[in-house]
Amino acid sequence: MVLQCFLLAVTLLVMLIICSGPDTWHARKKARELTKAFRDKHDILGYSTVLLQETDAQTVIRQLATPSLFAPKRFIRCDGLFSDLKIAEIRQVAKRLLDDADQTILLSVEEEPLPQKTVEALAEVKFVAYPFPAMMGKSFVDWCKEYAKTLAVSVEKAQQIADGFAGDVWQAALEIEKASANPNAPLASSMEIDPSVFEAADSFVRQKSWREDVSQLETEAVMATFLSQTRAAIRVKDRATDGLHPYVAKKLSGVKPGPFPLMLRRLLRAHAAVRTGLTVGEEAETLF
Repeated sequence: MVLQCFLLAVTLLVMLIICSGPDTWHARKKARELTKAFRDKHDILGYSTVLLQETDAQTVIRQLATPSLFAPKRFIRCDGLFSDLKIAEIRQVAKRLLDDADQTILLSVEEEPLPQKTVEALAEVKFVAYPFPAMMGKSFVDWCKEYAKTLAVSVEKAQQIADGFAGDVWQAALEIEKASANPNAPLASSMEIDPSVFEAADSFVRQKSWREDVSQLETEAVMATFLSQTRAAIRVKDRATDGLHPYVAKKLSGVKPGPFPLMLRRLLRAHAAVRTGLTVGEEAETLF
C-alpha cells in the first residue's frame, strides 16, 4: 500500500499520463485510481477535475488554458485523444502542456501503445505510460483467482470463470462480481437463453425498439445478455476485441456508435437493484 501510494504520488508530478493497451478493463481501472489520487490530494470538492468527451485538439487546448479557481492543479481526462489527433495537433497539445507549467495533468486511456511518431511529438513533455497488454493463459487465470479472492469468491468458481471466458477480462470481472453477490448464479455462457433474447439485445445496442420482444422472457436472462452485448459493443468501439468471438466482433462493428457507457451504467443499476431486492421481475427493465 505504501509503495502504491508513492507511485501514485510520483505519477501525479507529470503533465501527461497514458493508460494504453487492449486490456481496457485494467487501463480504465488505473485511470480511475489516478483520478481519485488527484482528487484526494488536490481537489476534494471535484471542481478542478474534468472529463472531456470531445477529442478535438482545440477543445483540449482551451481546457488546458483555463486555470482553476478552486485548486492548485487541474486534472483533465480525455480518452482516445492521441488516436484521434493528427501529429500537428499533438504538437499543439504538447506545446500547451509545456506552457502550462505543471498546473494541469492530462490523462488519456488509449486502445494501443502510442506510435513512435506520437512519442517523438511528445518528447519534451513529462509523461508516464501504463501499458496493459491482453491477458491470456496463466496470467488471465491468476488474475481471475486474485480478483475473486478480493470479492470472497471461491478458487473453484474463479477457475470455472477463467475457463469459460478465456482472455475476456470484462466478462470475467462481471461473472466474478455476480458470483460475489450470488454464489449460485449461473454463468452467462451456461444459462439456457431463448434465442429471441439475442435478437432483442441486438436491437438494444442499435437503439431500436426491443421492449415488446422481451415481454415474455426471463428478466435475469435479458439483463445478462444485454450486459454482455453492451460490453462487447464498447470493446468493439474501443477496438479491444482480443478474446471476443470473431462473429460477435464482426456483427457489432457494423453498429452505429451510441451512448454505450450510459447504456451499460443503466444496465448495471438495474442489475444491482434486482440483486439487492429493490426491484423484482419486469420492474428492472424500466431502469434501462
